Amino acid sequence: MSKRTTLFIFFFCIFSLSFSQSPEISITTGHATPVMRIALAPKGNLVATNGPDHLIKIWDRRSGKEITTLDNKLVNVENEQRISDIKFFDDGKHLLSLDENGALKVWNVKNEKQIKTFDAGFGLPGSTADIVGNRIVFINKSYGLSYAELDDFTEHQIEGLTLRIMKINPDNPNQIFAVDLQNNFFIYDLINKTK
Repeated sequence: MSKRTTLFIFFFCIFSLSFSQSPEISITTGHATPVMRIALAPKGNLVATNGPDHLIKIWDRRSGKEITTLDNKLVNVENEQRISDIKFFDDGKHLLSLDENGALKVWNVKNEKQIKTFDAGFGLPGSTADIVGNRIVFINKSYGLSYAELDDFTEHQIEGLTLRIMKINPDNPNQIFAVDLQNNFFIYDLINKTK
């Protein structure tokens, strides 16, 4: 085989392989404003996005197709607040949204319904509300600690704490890593109600 034929076969193979690869999946935003947050469901194929348009879009993460839209707009309210954080529950069927005004909303993604609202007082992304399993833990409007279970949504308030930020211990959902208003770090046990 000649050198020219070998080069032709080589480049033809490279050229053919470059077009035989499957294309990347692209997700179009569907939002009227820039996307500010993204959340992945730990189970299932869902991705949630949101932006200043007050909409939470739910996408299929395999196909990139939009599944539904959750409308977080408040009716007849002049001073609407933007969503500052979104998170999926571990079941992948429920979503938590937190707005800048501290409204903590639980959504049933499949039914497109808001099923509970808590008053978190203020809405700092990633530091005022957290989820592990079926438990929501959040800083309430008086800077105290509250928690609720997805089963019944009864809010339980822990007395005597004033918190600035907190996170649930991913290794032990009964423990909270927290910083109080005096900037002291501590670990709080929800079961024993002790630092």
